[in-house]
Amino acid sequence: MEKFNARMPGIIKNKYRITKNWFKTPLELNENALLQIGATYFNEYTHITPHSHTNFYELTYIKDGEGSVIINNVEVKVKKDDICLTMPYDKHEIVSSKDNLLEIFNLAFIVSNTDFVRQLNQICHSFHAPEKRIFSDNNIVYLIGLMLNEVHSDEENQRLMLSSLLDSIILYLMRNFRPKSDKKSLGNITEHEILCYQIMNYIDTNILNLKNLNELAELTNYSYPYLSLVFKNTTNMTLKEYFMNAKFEKARKLLFEEHISVNKVSQMLNYSSANAFTKAYKNKFGTSPTKN
Repeated sequence: MEKFNARMPGIIKNKYRITKNWFKTPLELNENALLQIGATYFNEYTHITPHSHTNFYELTYIKDGEGSVIINNVEVKVKKDDICLTMPYDKHEIVSSKDNLLEIFNLAFIVSNTDFVRQLNQICHSFHAPEKRIFSDNNIVYLIGLMLNEVHSDEENQRLMLSSLLDSIILYLMRNFRPKSDKKSLGNITEHEILCYQIMNYIDTNILNLKNLNELAELTNYSYPYLSLVFKNTTNMTLKEYFMNAKFEKARKLLFEEHISVNKVSQMLNYSSANAFTKAYKNKFGTSPTKN
C-alpha cells in the first residue's frame, strides 16, 4: 500500500457529526484502503474548511439541503441527491446554504488495485474540471449506507464485507464516468444484483474456507432459501453451481499455476479424499487433474 500522509479537514461548530477515520493508518481492504466514512449535519455556523488531498479519492453525498463544494478554488453548487467526486491532490472545501442546511455523507479511500487505478486515472484526466464531477447514483448511496452500518458494528467478517462494499462503490463510480457512448442502457442496478455480487465476491475470496453455503445466510442476515431464490432468479445459476465452479477454477490454479499436488489440493478444497476430488474434477472437465 502506498505511504499515506494527510491532515484531516477542519470542522467548525457542526450541528451533528459521526465519523470513523483511519488517516494515520489506512484500513487496508484487499487491494484498496478506507480512510474515512461519516455523516455531517450542518448548522448555520458549520464550515468544512479547505484541506488538501494527497493520494486519495473522496465521495460527498448530499443527503439533504443545498450548498457549495469548492474544488481547487472553483465553486460548484450542490443540492439534495448530488454526489461529488474529489480526486487526489485536490484542494477541497464545503459550505452550506444558510436557508437550506446541508446534511452530507462522505467516504474517503485509497485505490491500489491496478485495473481500478488505470480507469480512475483516465477519469481524472477526462473530468478534471470540478463542475464535471457532480452526478447521482442510488446504488452508491445504498452501499455507503451499508458501509456506515458495518463500520459501527462488531459483526464477524467485517473487514471482508467492507472490502466487498468498497469495491462495489468504486465499480459504480467508474460506470458513472464512462463515456456515454459506452454505457449500456440497462437501467439502475437492483439491490438483488448488489446482493448477488457480494455473495459471489465472498465465495471467490473465501473458497478455501467456505465449507457450507449456509454460512452465507449468517453473513447476510437472510435465510438460505431466500438467498438461493434471489441468486437463481438474478444470475440464472444456483448458488451450488456457482460455488462448485469457483472451487474447480481454484483447483486449476492450484494445480497448474502453483503446482500443488492433487492430494494437497483435495485437502485444501475440503474433499473427503483425493479420489473423490479426482472423480469430481473428471466429471467437470473430462480429464484427470494430473493433466493440464
